[in-house]
Amino acid sequence: MRHINKQETIKPELVAFSENVLGGIQTFYLNLLTHDSCSLFEKRWLLIDHCDEKRAKAPSFHLESEKISYCNKHGRWRKAIKLTGPISKRDGLVLVNREFELDALFLYPIVNKTVYHIVHDDYYLQFASQYQSVIDVYIAHNRFIYNELMRLLPERKNEVFFIPFGIRLSPFQRSPNYETALKVAFIARLDVLKGIHELVQIDDLLKDKQVKIEWLVIGDGPEKDKFLNDINDRDNFRHLIAKDDLEIFNNIKSCDVFILPSVHDGTPVALLESMGVGLVPILYRFNDGIQEVVTNDIGYVVEKNDCQRIAEIIAELHSNRDLLEQKSKNALQSARTNYDVVKQSKAYYDIFSQYKHLKKFRAHPNSLPIPFLERTWIPQKAIDVYESAKFWKRKLLKTFGV
Repeated sequence: MRHINKQETIKPELVAFSENVLGGIQTFYLNLLTHDSCSLFEKRWLLIDHCDEKRAKAPSFHLESEKISYCNKHGRWRKAIKLTGPISKRDGLVLVNREFELDALFLYPIVNKTVYHIVHDDYYLQFASQYQSVIDVYIAHNRFIYNELMRLLPERKNEVFFIPFGIRLSPFQRSPNYETALKVAFIARLDVLKGIHELVQIDDLLKDKQVKIEWLVIGDGPEKDKFLNDINDRDNFRHLIAKDDLEIFNNIKSCDVFILPSVHDGTPVALLESMGVGLVPILYRFNDGIQEVVTNDIGYVVEKNDCQRIAEIIAELHSNRDLLEQKSKNALQSARTNYDVVKQSKAYYDIFSQYKHLKKFRAHPNSLPIPFLERTWIPQKAIDVYESAKFWKRKLLKTFGV
């Protein structure tokens, strides 16, 4: 047993859950966990690794993390034990996102931890409502999501906070472009929901207008092979899988416009990072809160699936370079003023530091009893054999009418 010096103080524990997949949520946590200027907490980052899903993994972070293997074939209780097992009984807080972590904390509450639910976009609103008994604090980084939380949970309004998140400001800045072809960057998971296949449609519409642009597509995802096949005969597309944000910054510094025809999002990290380089953003209106970020003097928000309007905007910026440069300056200034990770992380840690005050009282914090077959000492293969035997027994009884 370690003996604690009288002069030594044990910091409260901050545990952050996120999935071990490529995406802006992982960048959100990386930025947050590496910018605790007051060093208030001992921090642990738990990455949920879905062993039965094939999704692009998160890049290697320059921050220590712990991976938890999570398989959907395992029972609800066993998954809960997997997730709550690494959390200590020390004072502190837990940052959660999806139903995986929330359900685990419902089954096995950690009585000394205050639960903060980060509600990234409207997909997460269902969990905010479903797991109210687990959640102590709600944080939204998008104004639309914040307003929805206030509408859905009026009795919890004192526990709902709106805090825009911060990004690492780029060491690079784009140079003015008055002569060469416009360069347009797409930075996101290569997924249908992110609008990856709209890029080819927009390129065709621009060709009809006799406007040739250069595309830089950064990302990985389930639609990568199909997308690469679609652009195989186009010489104005370049694809890159970046290992970190510095590589992204280094590549997009030569671009002029950021585009994200996504139909489902919160506040994309890549949007703010591109603004921090000076790119002019063009996005679909995936929620009303995005117009608070992308104002008319910075960029453009168009209706979903309106590729024609996006092509018109790019053609206008191609022909009016003064407009391009003015919006670029405004985007850069907004990113540096409103989304600096140092300032915004401080706002988050100010709320985290109130974890004791914000903790809700629960009358029965003891965990529920564990079903016999879900106990961790029983091998999963043994459970699979037992379940298979039960299935075939039912089938045989039904076949013979017993």
